[in-house]
Amino acid sequence: MPRPDSEPVCAICDNDEFNAAESGAESGEAERQMMEGRFDQAYRSLEEEVARGREDARTALRMAWLGFACRDSRVVETWCHEAIRLEPDSAEPHLLLGLVMMRGERWPEAAEEFGTGLQKPGLRLERRARLETLCAGAVARIPEW
Repeated sequence: MPRPDSEPVCAICDNDEFNAAESGAESGEAERQMMEGRFDQAYRSLEEEVARGREDARTALRMAWLGFACRDSRVVETWCHEAIRLEPDSAEPHLLLGLVMMRGERWPEAAEEFGTGLQKPGLRLERRARLETLCAGAVARIPEW
């Protein structure tokens, strides 16, 4: 995987999914590697976990955020879709897909992803505010014809 630049790393830090205490030993190792900036090693650790049959929505989402940090849209889209398959009520993969669409200046698609995320149940207040702000920003950039 390519090394991340400075901008997307903040997106990983903003995702409190990485800080939850319920992860197993392998996930804990991957989280430690992420916090140390060793994203390529964290990605390999998570790949090994998936290879051992321990794939879940949380792992898929971690893989997607690592892909985002390394500016690999293909990885983000693949793992976000897997996270959605495994946990359809999660807003987080839609937030991340929207960010990828914004990065590619695909404003209508970004707004759609953020809008889908806003419809998910159990959305925390701060995540809702983040999605609303991002959605409004994407909509504002859609060119008028």
